[in-house]
Amino acid sequence: MGNRTGLIRWILSIALIACAHEDTGKREEWQIWSPRQQQKPTGIKLPDGSLILTGSAAPAAAGGWVKNVNGIQPGLWFRFEAEYQVEGLSNPRQQVLIRLQWRDAKWDPIGDPEYAWREERSGPWTRVWEEVQAPANAKRAELQLWLYDAQLGTVVFRNPAVELTETPAKRPVRLASLNFRPSNAQGGEANIHKLVELSRQTLTKPTDLLVFGEGVTVVGSSKKYAEVAEPANGYTAKLLGQLAREKNMYVVAGIYESDGDFIYNTAILLDRKGNLAGKYRKVMLPREEIERGLSPGNAMQVFDTDFGKLGIMICYDVFFSEPTKSLAMQGAEVVAMPIWGGNEWLAKARSIEGRFTLVSSGYDHPTYIQDPNGDRLSQASQNATLAYAEIDLAKQYREKYLGDMRARRMRETRLDLKILP
Repeated sequence: MGNRTGLIRWILSIALIACAHEDTGKREEWQIWSPRQQQKPTGIKLPDGSLILTGSAAPAAAGGWVKNVNGIQPGLWFRFEAEYQVEGLSNPRQQVLIRLQWRDAKWDPIGDPEYAWREERSGPWTRVWEEVQAPANAKRAELQLWLYDAQLGTVVFRNPAVELTETPAKRPVRLASLNFRPSNAQGGEANIHKLVELSRQTLTKPTDLLVFGEGVTVVGSSKKYAEVAEPANGYTAKLLGQLAREKNMYVVAGIYESDGDFIYNTAILLDRKGNLAGKYRKVMLPREEIERGLSPGNAMQVFDTDFGKLGIMICYDVFFSEPTKSLAMQGAEVVAMPIWGGNEWLAKARSIEGRFTLVSSGYDHPTYIQDPNGDRLSQASQNATLAYAEIDLAKQYREKYLGDMRARRMRETRLDLKILP
């Protein structure tokens, strides 16, 4: 933090502590609030308007700067934001909280606090913001800049603001997944020709994303993984790329990828022009695949598409929370899931847990499109049919008594937990 770090230490060394900013309850100006005196962080106001919080006076610090905001009108949208930089914090995403609490004309709280979670970095500063709609009866709000579980760390805030903003535009996206399990198939390239032919017959509506199943080059055949293994940009990508270009859509399909001496259970992503836009190697391999010579991937990735942020899971990933947590923390809005078979209740939980729309294409597992509440919007129950749904990625899913769990998860997820011996 450069010169500012030296300034922070100098200020703290001369003991300008939080008692200079006791919470008066009026909060027309910035005040320090904490649930307990023992947790109260130290607060310093700098001449340039920056606000400092440190846990040096309370290692388990919780609380921070609060200020009233007037001029709130029910139904209108507001953006609240602030920039911060830290020193000595191990997990700033969870320890630095920027929230907005709605209040009525009597200053009583309304509904659940809103969490700012969208962020971008600019040098040492991190800007965090969110756009939210004022609920009924909201007349005021309280902007909260908090430090949590600080363990002697320090945060500096600047440019906090609450501003009226435009109502977010709808973000429609058209999703489809194919239920197709061939019998007596030849495997390999022949399987892909059948996929393309069937897709041309069944896909009659404009589509932004089409998802195929896991291992499309072996399903229904007697082929082994090594017999159909191909590079990520091999024949499957070429043939499905032609379909993607023809239909002007993204395509996700599961293949067996060869890379040197290794074979991976991979899902490829093709863009609207038919180009290979990315790939995901299955990280959670069941013992059956390990014993048949497959190697695991080692990372979850979210891809930027022209309709939103797309994640990919494959089959056995659905049995574990780690892939979902990783995709959710990267902002996945839609997750494509090629799957052979898996627990439907866990798939439902993954949508709820990650707060994303899940697009499944399965064989022993159903083919469907499922919203962030775990509700199925469309299902292809018969072989050689499509599930199709149009959704709005701008739609909010709030939970009673909890609020926006997507935003909360971004700021409250613990990534530092240890497994004790």
